Amino acid sequence: MKRVAIFLAAAAIVISMGGVSTPLTAAQGEQLKLDPSSQWNIDYRDEECALRRNFAVEGKSATLQIMQQAPGPYFRVSLATASFGAGKGKIRVAFQPDPVLEVPDYLSVGQNGAARAVNFTDSLAANLRSNARPYIGWSEAERAAREGEIQGLTVRNGFDRDLFFQTGEMHAPMEALRSCMTNLYAGWGVDLKVQEKLSRGVRVTDVREARRLILKILPPKVLQKVAIFRIVVGVDGKPTRCRAHLIDAFPETAEKICGVFMNSVKFDPALDASGRPVTSYSTWEF
Repeated sequence: MKRVAIFLAAAAIVISMGGVSTPLTAAQGEQLKLDPSSQWNIDYRDEECALRRNFAVEGKSATLQIMQQAPGPYFRVSLATASFGAGKGKIRVAFQPDPVLEVPDYLSVGQNGAARAVNFTDSLAANLRSNARPYIGWSEAERAAREGEIQGLTVRNGFDRDLFFQTGEMHAPMEALRSCMTNLYAGWGVDLKVQEKLSRGVRVTDVREARRLILKILPPKVLQKVAIFRIVVGVDGKPTRCRAHLIDAFPETAEKICGVFMNSVKFDPALDASGRPVTSYSTWEF
């Protein structure tokens, strides 16, 4: 696995999204503030890009990771620590200065001995909240302003103490993450600049048949959780690669499902702004 580390100065992290909101002011003074104990580190991996930073307070420590497997406004947050135990109640999060805590999307909690991890999907785009209008994109200026105002991440009930990760502004680290994604997809023949102006994305010729074939393979346990597949499709409509991202992993099924996408599912290629076929990708979620 190719891995390159780039260190960034103090920055920040953000989270918002979910179905239930709570005023942030309640019990705000009781949260434990964690200071950065490392710089931001970005990993250039074969199939994903990840920002990571360590935090500490009073001899206790935790690691915050922001990971992307596809370009766009969403990312996966992972909080890992052996210093704090399990919390009680519904987990809620907010990237400051957001005024409310929300239940995050695709939440999962893991425990391995003394180590505990809280994972969820989020975005810094304020209009991706459950009670806001659908995401329709934002300008670079709007994105930079939003990322620049971030102060930190509050996590309530995820651990035996409510925690505040003092990340600082997030524009610089998120820019590094976007650069990583651009390089990653360029290696697969996908130009992300072209993707921003597609006149048509990748299409599955027979969506119903594709779902039928895949659902025959997916076990019920996966259907109760999350399974995400990304398929790169060439200008001729033929898939060139398939990658499974199972948030709650069932690796024994991933190869079979990718086999269906690669050998049985028929695709129409994406079209650029001029209507010409271009290499692009399709994302399926179950």
